[in-house]
Amino acid sequence: MILFSIVNISKNACSGAVAGLMSPKGKEAFYEKFGFWKRPNENFGHGMIQFWERK
Repeated sequence: MILFSIVNISKNACSGAVAGLMSPKGKEAFYEKFGFWKRPNENFGHGMIQFWERK
């Protein structure tokens, strides 16, 4: 299913489009096979996340 989604996005995305992905810890290599890059790297910092709880 992920391969289908990536192929679909790569065929239909406009030039300069960006797809973000949050990998489970230790599973980054799986997504690298599909062309995703690990962060941080020489050009990009860490990804960020924030959670909110409704009370």
